Amino acid sequence: MGLDLTGLGGVSSLIETIANKIWPDKTEQEKAKFALMSQELAGELQTRLQQMITNTEEAKHASWFVAGWRPAVGWVCAIALGYHYVLAPFFVFLLHAFNVSMGPLPSFDMGELMPLLTGMLGFGALRTYEKIKKNGNGK
Repeated sequence: MGLDLTGLGGVSSLIETIANKIWPDKTEQEKAKFALMSQELAGELQTRLQQMITNTEEAKHASWFVAGWRPAVGWVCAIALGYHYVLAPFFVFLLHAFNVSMGPLPSFDMGELMPLLTGMLGFGALRTYEKIKKNGNGK
């Protein structure tokens, strides 16, 4: 069973090309692919750990301007999410229930909000953990 590198996109094809040229033996190729991918994942993990340290230091800062920007963005995301999925549908229901004719409620592109929100919630780090765990099992 080969190592699944599909989640790495262009990096996986580069790793495969390098491994095929250096090690013609399939077993050696698999070992080389795994070693290269392990190095890449270790680097990504190190980057994320450094970001967590930076975030912790920012949160400790005495200035509200430095320590408060992350919670402010979080509240903006929470309010936008609540409006989009709870308040707007409820208002539309009420307008229809009371037969009130009105133009459409303001809306926005959730495709722009969700990457920001998931990044703030740490789902990017969760994906890194999944990749490490998946590749560590050899599946």
